[in-house]
Amino acid sequence: MKRTLFRSILAVILLSCASAAQAFEHYPIGWVTVDDGNVPYNLTGGSAGAVVTATNETEFKTYAESPVPYVILVPNTIVMTRGTSSSWTPQTVSVQSNKTIIGVGPNGAINGGLEISGRTNVIIRNLTIWYEDGTQGSSDPWTDGITIKYSDHIWVDHCTLYDSPDGLIDTTNGSNYITISWCRFGYTPTSENTQHHFTNLVGGSDSATGDRGKLKVTFHHNLWGPSCKERMPRVRFGQVHIFNNYFDTQSNSYCVRSGIEAQNLIENNYFNESVEPIEEKYDPTALIEAHGNILYNCKCSGTYSCDDGDDDVFDPPYSYTLDDANDVPAIVSTGAGASVCYGDFDRNELVDYKDLAVIANHWLEDDVDIEYYLDGIVNFRECALLIRNWGTNCFTPPAAPQDLTTAFGDGQILLDWSDNNEPDLAGYDVYRSETWSNHTKINSSLIIDSNYTDSNVVNLTAYFYTVVAIDTLGNDSEPSEQVSEIPVPAGGTVIQENELGYCRIYPFGSISKTYNEYTGNGYCDTFDFNGSGIEWSISVPSTGSYTFIWRYANGALDRPAKLLVDDIEEISSINFPVTGSWSNWEMISQSVTLCAGTRSIKLQATNSKGLANIDCTIVTGDNPQPASCP
Repeated sequence: MKRTLFRSILAVILLSCASAAQAFEHYPIGWVTVDDGNVPYNLTGGSAGAVVTATNETEFKTYAESPVPYVILVPNTIVMTRGTSSSWTPQTVSVQSNKTIIGVGPNGAINGGLEISGRTNVIIRNLTIWYEDGTQGSSDPWTDGITIKYSDHIWVDHCTLYDSPDGLIDTTNGSNYITISWCRFGYTPTSENTQHHFTNLVGGSDSATGDRGKLKVTFHHNLWGPSCKERMPRVRFGQVHIFNNYFDTQSNSYCVRSGIEAQNLIENNYFNESVEPIEEKYDPTALIEAHGNILYNCKCSGTYSCDDGDDDVFDPPYSYTLDDANDVPAIVSTGAGASVCYGDFDRNELVDYKDLAVIANHWLEDDVDIEYYLDGIVNFRECALLIRNWGTNCFTPPAAPQDLTTAFGDGQILLDWSDNNEPDLAGYDVYRSETWSNHTKINSSLIIDSNYTDSNVVNLTAYFYTVVAIDTLGNDSEPSEQVSEIPVPAGGTVIQENELGYCRIYPFGSISKTYNEYTGNGYCDTFDFNGSGIEWSISVPSTGSYTFIWRYANGALDRPAKLLVDDIEEISSINFPVTGSWSNWEMISQSVTLCAGTRSIKLQATNSKGLANIDCTIVTGDNPQPASCP
């Protein structure tokens, strides 16, 4: 009877929730819940003020920088105005005390930074914060995604932060009573910040002795992705509690580092193939207590070793429950980050009737485990969130697109990949670059079909592509494998190594991948002596002039060669000058008259240094085609 009645009122609940005030706070855990003397602290954010919505920069700055309490809802992406001519990163907004800032739905985002300086009682939740063009250092400022300094009682929860020029969330200058929970940290392949992947600094300097007795910070249920390199976190002076986090890092320098007068309590975390997961920075005052952690296939060598965490540190003055470290990857991967899909209580990655039954059985109860709003009751608000996500595979991003291939044309490149048949797939984004990094999205709207024609290309220029799948909640897949292509004028062809038309390297050499930025499956690397060469075979439909274009790299000394057609020398000297490095590829061309038929083409070194590295051969003319080798 109870369930029948419950179902009968769902329609009324969904209609009434549309106009309900939205507070969106979970109950916090950690240092943010206590005050000086370790007495309880009531974190309220902006709940004493009005609930307002900010859809643009002017509205957001007006509310965030006001001394008046506000709950600020952000339903869309807000792009902050760029800085001065000496700083092209987006502007940082100064958030005042007594604020709650909440991203509403999957699109709540800030392209810029938030600074909390000298403030108190601030909640930031469900926001994606990133820098579109924040290069580390140089002409750009060292700007964080969120900067916390001289402030206390700040809670950052369920946010996704990436690509900031400096830290993603940094806590310094005597800040205190901070909790950072259920956040996702990383850097994208297209980030202008290519080196400074240092996520979370707690304490900015060994000389900042004013931090003593402060910098009490809790990190729990956060995810650091494979692109994060250091500072997860890096701690000075503070008492930092790090529990139930997932470190999915494989090529990092270190994860947690304890520095001068720091105390780190590290419990039940999961380190997945991390380098130096727990590190003490050669300071006798740096303390680490660690237990219950899983270090799966981690590397502990070099200047530092993995600390065994046998020091005695502080006892947290708040209540918390530890998840088993074995369960942390699934729990955190499912729940961390912005736009987490509410309602999957049984964690089967689907919001369904089983989850609805959970709300029905706790209707009008005060159940912290499933309550989403800070009003002490499970009611139509929680139910509306669940129904909104009904039937959705909320947390798992789509699989990376597979079988990406390219084909060249005159002023265009055609891409094709296998269909992604996941039921919640929304479409695809295509990323392009002229190098192996810094890819940029080139489609203006989601691509529905599993193919794309890029017509905004220049002939005889190498391009590199990846494709990303997007689901209906805006979750991105990992990029597909990178592929490359070179568009050529009509009637031309491209011959890559180990493909039709490529015959051999003689007398010795190999297809190498030592240096970067090559196209295809590698490049031809001959031995360094006079007479070494490469042979191709092409079918020439008519007698006439044909142009050979070689994409090559030469790191040292000019390397001359000659061109042979059917073992007859046609051109005695073609110079391949230095390109600056073995990863810097340029093109050189040479025209020759060819007779109709299948022709053997050889490029042969004429000095003891051998040939330059040859990436591919392009032939233009009257529609020449790759041919089988003799």
